[in-house]
Amino acid sequence: EGLAAGQNIAEDRLAELVQLSACRRARSRAVWLLESHDYTQKGMYDKLRRLFGDYAARDASQYCAQIGLIDDARFAQRLAFSMSERGISDREAVRRLVAKGVARDIAQDAVNEAESDPLSQLKQIIERKYAARLLTGDRKEIEKVVAALARKGFGFGDIRSAIAKFADTDSIIYED
Repeated sequence: EGLAAGQNIAEDRLAELVQLSACRRARSRAVWLLESHDYTQKGMYDKLRRLFGDYAARDASQYCAQIGLIDDARFAQRLAFSMSERGISDREAVRRLVAKGVARDIAQDAVNEAESDPLSQLKQIIERKYAARLLTGDRKEIEKVVAALARKGFGFGDIRSAIAKFADTDSIIYED
């Protein structure tokens, strides 16, 4: 920056140099962080802001996005496929992606591309976690399972179909 040892510089020039230094360190840290973990632009900004301040964090996260190191759509697709394989509902997947800083429309597109099958996801969850409760035939236990699956973001129609297939009857939910 054209400085020499012992040179006097004005306060405003010093502030500019400090800001420039923070931006360079933030960019360097961003690249280092991206070597081991994928981030959204917002996620990177949040991570860097704590260390380098608002301006440097914004500069570094924008720089990484401009040169292609950060791509929110790519991040969303990768995470949406992973969540689909783990049996996470589409609604919950979108919510989690938005919470990580992905725009809602990008998150929805990524989840749609993952093409999850809610009935097979529900089947896996039921067999892994709720089979014993459903096999009791107790209405209250069945209602608890339905509520738990609804909290996971699955629609009631899908839940009903999955439980009916599991129990091989429609009457398991609607016995009077």
